[in-house]
Amino acid sequence: MSNVTHEQAKKPDAVTEQLKRGFEWTTTHSSIAIGASAIFLAVLGGYFGLQSWSLHKEEKLQGELFNIEREYLEKKEAFDQAQAVPPNADPKAEAPKAPAKASGNISKDYADIPQKLTAFVDRNVGTTAGGMAALYASEVFMTYKQPETAIAVLQKANLSKGLVGSLTQNRLASLLADKNDCAAALGIWTQMMKSTDNAFLSAEIKLRMGLCAESTGDKAQAEKLYQEVAAAAKDGGNGKLAEQLLRLMKVKTN
Repeated sequence: MSNVTHEQAKKPDAVTEQLKRGFEWTTTHSSIAIGASAIFLAVLGGYFGLQSWSLHKEEKLQGELFNIEREYLEKKEAFDQAQAVPPNADPKAEAPKAPAKASGNISKDYADIPQKLTAFVDRNVGTTAGGMAALYASEVFMTYKQPETAIAVLQKANLSKGLVGSLTQNRLASLLADKNDCAAALGIWTQMMKSTDNAFLSAEIKLRMGLCAESTGDKAQAEKLYQEVAAAAKDGGNGKLAEQLLRLMKVKTN
């Protein structure tokens, strides 16, 4: 998230834009984390639903999801590679054929994969596999600037337990915050903070809650949350971001 000068901070539009960028920053990093851990999530499929009655069901669903998941990840990897093709260092050497870049049209780029993922969610509400499908689907819809559709599929998944449940709820809350529905977002994050299962997301959640609190005028609550993150994650990225947000708050009040 970029810095804001003292003069810029005096302008309400600049403050609003800075807060918006804060939401976008955390949403983007969440998307990157989820995308990078896609295979990791797939491998963990058998870990969820430890009770014997649900383990077999989840394993079966993971198997059903596998082909759609593979199709999606292959497409996404190809587009990611196309975006990151390095320049040819030797002008005399024949440049390797670059993979095709995404066109910007969701149907052209991903064909019916988003529909397959959302249909899988519809059939498997409340399951870990359904939550994973919702994460993949929402990532596509976010990329193609369809946040309402992303929100709908995450809500449909109706999953809050386990690692995948934590990720679906956090992404849902982030998208709601991005559309200025902080009341709904704070409700989700507050509920998440009650569970020790979400401790690994604590700093990120507090930052996002602080941004929401600040945007709704609760400066004291925002400052409290930023200070907690700065103290707990002093040397990490979240801690540094919290310190930057605290400095920004001081600039805006001067």
